[in-house]
Amino acid sequence: FPSHDTLELYQYSNFLKGNDFQIASQIASKVSFESFREFSYSDVAVGEEVFASVLRATLRGTVEDTPEIREHVKRYLISGILMVRVLQRAFKALKPDRIVGVHGVYITHGIMVKVANKLQIPVIVYGMPYRKGTLWFSHGASYHRTLLNEPPSYWNQPKLSPQQEEQVLLYLQSRQSGGRDYVSYHPNPIEDVDFILDSLKIDNSRKIISVYTNVIWDAQIYYNFNVFKDIFEWLFLTIEELAQNSNVWVVIRIHPAEVKGSFPTSQPFLSEIKKRYPVLPDNIRVISPESDLSSYTLAQISNAAIIYGTKMGLEIASRSIPVVVCGETFNRGKGFTIDVESKHQYIAILKNISNLSPLDKSSKDLALAYAYYLF
Repeated sequence: FPSHDTLELYQYSNFLKGNDFQIASQIASKVSFESFREFSYSDVAVGEEVFASVLRATLRGTVEDTPEIREHVKRYLISGILMVRVLQRAFKALKPDRIVGVHGVYITHGIMVKVANKLQIPVIVYGMPYRKGTLWFSHGASYHRTLLNEPPSYWNQPKLSPQQEEQVLLYLQSRQSGGRDYVSYHPNPIEDVDFILDSLKIDNSRKIISVYTNVIWDAQIYYNFNVFKDIFEWLFLTIEELAQNSNVWVVIRIHPAEVKGSFPTSQPFLSEIKKRYPVLPDNIRVISPESDLSSYTLAQISNAAIIYGTKMGLEIASRSIPVVVCGETFNRGKGFTIDVESKHQYIAILKNISNLSPLDKSSKDLALAYAYYLF
């Protein structure tokens, strides 16, 4: 800014009134713990941001009914109600032409987006995606939702040129070690197929089905296509169904960010699996989050991959491997995945999963076109 200009600073307290906290506390006290996720205040879906914020604060994938968690929920409900009251007053007083915020989820930023949308003020959400030196911007929502709902015309026309296809393939190849990305969980991945098979105590006598988890607390907000209560219900159903198929090896790859990310989870997948299955079925294997066994090499030797919400589904599909999408991810609905919309359908898919064929050229081309658009 030129030296003679001043950027005026406002605080939330500028728009609070003396009885706001009392009002917010009274309203929050009437919201039951069992239904807080569906709570709305002043036509703003506060509860889903409370839910996401509690998961992030506790670094868990489920909200347990404990005194500590109930206190978290109560305090986030109060904060969410206060955010709605403050932001509605602030936006009406300041009359912004545009609002810009980061990532667009959780109590502060998620409610900011919702209030802006309610008041019909254009809102732009920015964040750091994957490739170094890049930013992304979405309009009216966080990228988590924008990427789910964008029209296909944004990315599937026209067909990639040979140069564009080569560019995206080279980038996708680089993601195995992450050299061109902001974050890399496997700077020295183990890619030797024989070593991986030997480590997992499996062989080529059966088809391999790989199952990929995601960080269970990260941006867990409510979507329209939730089939499962949570990611654990999905995983346990997957194990129970595939354990009955003696023609496949099932390899569950736990997301490395559980231990290698900025905020290690306090609800590790491996512990939850062991709690449910003290002895795993004979055909089930688990790769721990600490392991440097390459997730990409595992996908490459798999007959099919199953994901919940991980972003990796796109990269797997770009290698012509069929991907079954069970949760909420931008891979869903793009034409290159098998999208689960009911438990009955999912069980039927699992029973036939060893017979899935590699992606045909048109489906792979769609995956590459979307990868080019995204990255």
